[in-house]
Amino acid sequence: MANRKHLLKLGSGVITVAVGEGEKQKEFAVHEALITERSRFFRNAIQGNWKEAEERIVNLTEDHPDVFELYLQALYAGHVELPDGHATDTFYNMLGGVFVLAERIRDVKTKNLIVEEIKAKADIREHFAAYLQMAAVIYNGTPGPCGIRRLLVDLVARSNDYHAAQEGIEKFTAKLEGVPKQFLMDLVFGLYTKRQTNSRSGWNSFKSESAATYMEDESTSQ
Repeated sequence: MANRKHLLKLGSGVITVAVGEGEKQKEFAVHEALITERSRFFRNAIQGNWKEAEERIVNLTEDHPDVFELYLQALYAGHVELPDGHATDTFYNMLGGVFVLAERIRDVKTKNLIVEEIKAKADIREHFAAYLQMAAVIYNGTPGPCGIRRLLVDLVARSNDYHAAQEGIEKFTAKLEGVPKQFLMDLVFGLYTKRQTNSRSGWNSFKSESAATYMEDESTSQ
């Protein structure tokens, strides 16, 4: 069920968001009151002395329509889910894309929602490869240290014992090929920290921790 707070702030004004470029571009109609309340980028674009404010059209040429469509689901419904039939890797890549989009348009609430989704669905047996792919999306799309980077490092660092034991160290390290260098550096530090605090560094301990550990202050988007 959609969050009542969203429904109360829809208003009647609608803007057009053109996402992508060329033949792949797609236009979306979005309630102005809702998206400007959530996103500082849209608030500045629509309420400032800009062409977007006059034409009621905002262009997001760097983004993919599928990612923006999932962002709208987060915006209106307060959750993110892909239709049945999509692979897990696709889901996590899309989640990463939504987070990067929310980072760019300064929507902290959606960024925190993505963190909650990842934390709630954490599964070292099934999603390990997907976490690594998502790490590439996040590290390439965020400017520096942040909560979701720490979350992905913790996911991989705290599950490495299981996967190294199941697959052997060579196969485990092979999976790390192609991930961003900074992620590997953060992972090494995370593994070192895990060993230094071995008493409470296991998977069960991680699962019991609150997602709020990795979230941002939502007042920063106001």
